[in-house]
Amino acid sequence: MIKSYNKNYFLLLVSTFFIYSCGGGGGSEPFSLTLPANNNLSLDEDNDFNTTIRASTNHPSQIEYTILSDTSNGLSNLNLNGNYSYSPDLNFYGNDSFTVQVRAFRLDSSNVRTSEVLTRNMIINLKINPVNDAPILQITSDVSSYTDASLVFNDSVTVDIEVSDVDNDIDTLSFFGQLGSQTIGGSLDTISEQQQVTINLSELSSAGLFSMAICASDGDLNGCDGNLESYYISDKQIKTIDYNCDEDGNNCSQSDQYLYYLIGDANSSAKTDYIFIADQINGLQGDGSSEDFRQRLVQSVNRLKDSDAGTLFQDYFNVLVVEEVASTGLSLFDIQQDCYFDPNIYCIGNVDRNLISLIYSNWDVASFLTSVDGRGVAQGSVNIQPLSNRTAEVVQHELGHSHAFLGDEYDSGGERTFDLYYADFSVNTTTVSDANLVKWSHLIDDLSYVPGQTEGIKEYCYNYSDGGVFRREYDDLPYEDCDCYINQYDSDDYPGTNEDPSCPTATGLFEATYYGETDTYRSRWLNVMWCCDDEYGEVNVEGFAIGSILNQGFDDFIISSNNISDINLEDASALNNSITFNVNAVFDTNKIELKWFVDGVEQIEFSNQTEVTFARPADNSIKSYSWSAEDLTGKLKASNNSLDPLDFYEGLFEQWYYYDDDENTNPNASLNPYVSSWQWYSSDGYYYDNSVDQRPSDDFMFAELCCSMGAALKINWSEYNQQSTSSNLNNITNLKKVIRNDSYVKIINLDISNKSLKVNSVRTNSVVKNQIKNTRISKKDIYTLTFYNNEMEPIYQLGIGNPFEVRVQHIGFEKADNFMLDVPIKNYSVAIPIDIDASFVSINKRTKDNRYNIVSLKEL
Repeated sequence: MIKSYNKNYFLLLVSTFFIYSCGGGGGSEPFSLTLPANNNLSLDEDNDFNTTIRASTNHPSQIEYTILSDTSNGLSNLNLNGNYSYSPDLNFYGNDSFTVQVRAFRLDSSNVRTSEVLTRNMIINLKINPVNDAPILQITSDVSSYTDASLVFNDSVTVDIEVSDVDNDIDTLSFFGQLGSQTIGGSLDTISEQQQVTINLSELSSAGLFSMAICASDGDLNGCDGNLESYYISDKQIKTIDYNCDEDGNNCSQSDQYLYYLIGDANSSAKTDYIFIADQINGLQGDGSSEDFRQRLVQSVNRLKDSDAGTLFQDYFNVLVVEEVASTGLSLFDIQQDCYFDPNIYCIGNVDRNLISLIYSNWDVASFLTSVDGRGVAQGSVNIQPLSNRTAEVVQHELGHSHAFLGDEYDSGGERTFDLYYADFSVNTTTVSDANLVKWSHLIDDLSYVPGQTEGIKEYCYNYSDGGVFRREYDDLPYEDCDCYINQYDSDDYPGTNEDPSCPTATGLFEATYYGETDTYRSRWLNVMWCCDDEYGEVNVEGFAIGSILNQGFDDFIISSNNISDINLEDASALNNSITFNVNAVFDTNKIELKWFVDGVEQIEFSNQTEVTFARPADNSIKSYSWSAEDLTGKLKASNNSLDPLDFYEGLFEQWYYYDDDENTNPNASLNPYVSSWQWYSSDGYYYDNSVDQRPSDDFMFAELCCSMGAALKINWSEYNQQSTSSNLNNITNLKKVIRNDSYVKIINLDISNKSLKVNSVRTNSVVKNQIKNTRISKKDIYTLTFYNNEMEPIYQLGIGNPFEVRVQHIGFEKADNFMLDVPIKNYSVAIPIDIDASFVSINKRTKDNRYNIVSLKEL
């Protein structure tokens, strides 16, 4: 039988009936007993009920209450004072009753019972109102295989269950899976004897590590069970990819490839897209199989998620995966070996970056995990690693290079062919030997007691349980002379006990990096950028935070004036009555605050606005406008004056610079001859120095800083003609061209090396992220691409960093002789504005005297 009730009835009504006893009366009235007037009580199903029964007499008396006949559908209890409780049977609703005997003993003036006793009986009726009960669902399958190390790849999950509902027929229930805030549909198998629920995972809108509960619903109430923790993927699709085409792009082979999200989704606010690509995967199980690939994939992601940069990884990253549908062992990207000095190194220069973009256009970092045993390698934002028990460690290390601006901290084991100041181009390495001046001094707890430098905390040792030690500086240090033991053991003889338990992870100044065993320094004795540790360390985490926040778009902006967008500030008529900055950033205001400044003074009213307009000052004076993204999570503590090109990690992230190799005039505390600076424009061209504040007011039009978590511009308003009407602005030409995703541009496809250049094709198309290069030439741009008109005049230039630099796996190859080399790149594509009429292109290399010499020149 189905109970009838109002499903919108949620308020629990507990009715307690009070009738107060009264003594009194006198004279010759006969002794009388009055029973409660209301003998009908109401309560809700499955709820305990309490009340007090009160009779009264007309003379002083003692009244006692007992049950003569008990309830049939619940448990009753009544004490002599009339306090009554009732617990209905589970799921019972309807009517019940009991009979109470009430006895009144008359009292004399001394409150002693007399012989007068009155007895009366009363029937009390109970009405138990029906209340909807939630379905009861219990998973009976073994779900122990669902852990944070598992990945659910199929489109559905089926589990055995037992489900019951005392108030509703089972076939009227609905079923679903609950994964965090996501609810996805399910269905009950009503044919088999064993009850089974199948959850439709293809409905997931966002992927990630979730604990899924299986639920049944009657429309109002849910009954859930389970904690099926796993990585659940989303947006799985099969893409048919053309590959191995001829030079004309014809006669291609084809392969079906899965593309899916492991973390995040296409609409996520996270803007760092990390793609893992399975290579030469054979079969479903065993070494080198799709199962093996997914296991190493999840291990790699978990290592990042669980690291000290884990919250940044979870907040700012989407993770996507590409793997062959049929698992035939195909190498879609033709991953080979035996191209370089070590035949085990993968031929990373042959990886077609455009093919990655064809599969997923917005990728930032790509990691290939291959079944072919070999030596891992990284080049820019691409790395290749073998499937092994060390895959996760290598992936974490390589992400430090490609995302967090981190350098290597291990010993190169051989001769280096670069200057020591290369150590200054990374967040975590330096040539600065003074802890008070080093770029991470803000993270050293006590500058008078610096780990790695101060006596008493200088001798760091990687200790073993048998008392052996490894010390990078020399190997013969006795165990007892170590100031800090990296490992702690459960051993009476060699426990590795430290007076300061924090010393193994303390930030200090430790000599020796890949860039030099002497005169270069790192921030922590041991972390994943050396080996044998699963933490980055707090300095490296700051680099991770910088890379993550910058990828949110704070250095991507357009300058406008009076509704004219993307103006060229070299044009004196470009600015009218105002200047507008449009920052193409996406961010969570609980984690980042976007601050705006005028002449260094914060403009609080513009906080977190991505488009801000400032009016022309009445006196046409020089004004500085700047913005900066400030981390609110505590992961990035370095101070950042948006008008100082040298303060934030020694200006490492500033784009413009000048060259000064004289230690007497170079303001850097390091050996770095590239000094971050303002770029400022005068009537006779651009200048790069930090003298703009000392220039006469008529000596420059504007100056710019970019991009330490934001940007800054100085505008000399007196140099810009104020237009009287908006129609005059329409005559402004010579506008700058900002290339953003999906812009329609010219795509130049090249084969490039540090010695040659080959033009493969020139076509017009929509641009993808990987083809957008920087028009701001920075200190990190060892190479540039320059485009010329038919008279060989340079008309467009792109900074491309050092795209040829390859870092070879150190972990597991510590005794090798070389860990870095230059490698040519095939199918290297760059975008230029569609109206740039270029006839020639050259690759140029920066020389010791800070000039760019043409390495190779080709006709387009």
